[in-house]
Amino acid sequence: MRPKGNRHVIDLVREAGVDVTNWDHGSVGKINPSTNPKYCYEWAFVQEGQVVVLNLWHEDLSEKDGVIFENLNPRRHAEEYKRTRRQGGVPARSMRMDAAIQTAFDCQIPVRVIILAGKASGDPWRVQEERLEVKSRMLDPMPWSVTFYDQTSGDCVVTRGTPVDRYSDQFSINTTLGSIPTRKDASGKVWVRSETVRRNVRERAQGKCEWCGQPGFQMENGSIYVETHHIIPLSEEGLDSEGNVVAICPNHHRQAHHGQQKADMRQELLQRVTALTK
Repeated sequence: MRPKGNRHVIDLVREAGVDVTNWDHGSVGKINPSTNPKYCYEWAFVQEGQVVVLNLWHEDLSEKDGVIFENLNPRRHAEEYKRTRRQGGVPARSMRMDAAIQTAFDCQIPVRVIILAGKASGDPWRVQEERLEVKSRMLDPMPWSVTFYDQTSGDCVVTRGTPVDRYSDQFSINTTLGSIPTRKDASGKVWVRSETVRRNVRERAQGKCEWCGQPGFQMENGSIYVETHHIIPLSEEGLDSEGNVVAICPNHHRQAHHGQQKADMRQELLQRVTALTK
């Protein structure tokens, strides 16, 4: 994965899907957009709602069980740099990178990575002139994803490869685990549930039961398991919408279907979801 070429950042960012029209603004940009300092020294680029592009050093990447990733915290780096070094543009670039990573994580936007190679200096976050000049760079053809982001601390993990959903339910478990479903002949009608509704509800709940508040368990692939439940069943003309679906732990899911207090649970869940979706 070590890059061999040394293409301009503007070309790689454009190839990744980011609009670079503004690079030709300003006195330097009009002469040579690829050297516009407002953009060419940035560590992250965002095409809103479409893609996030990150610059990562090859020397800082880790590998475990065939998975390539990097643990980083641009926010902490910005704070440390302010305390120990001259200001420059490093803290601002670090914070913009933190914002880009958070956007990719929260909005599940695809991530593309420009891999940089140079001689490591011992401080993976030093600015280019302190870490020696970039010797080579390339746009990794594989997509990456932000697989972990802590909003409180800024700690995050960027992983090479297509991400699994952060949260899974009883209908996605076969796909999530990569198992091969068996096929058998059957007659009758089957309710079709919207995958988008289920995913949005799981994201809304952030992996917690919307009845008891307890988090679901972590699966082997890292996603959090909670079940999705139609408050008013589809068989009773309930809507397949976010206003009629909750994320719920398996125990309370069974209780919502078969418990003595299922009618009370239904009314309470409807009130809770109505408040959440106003």
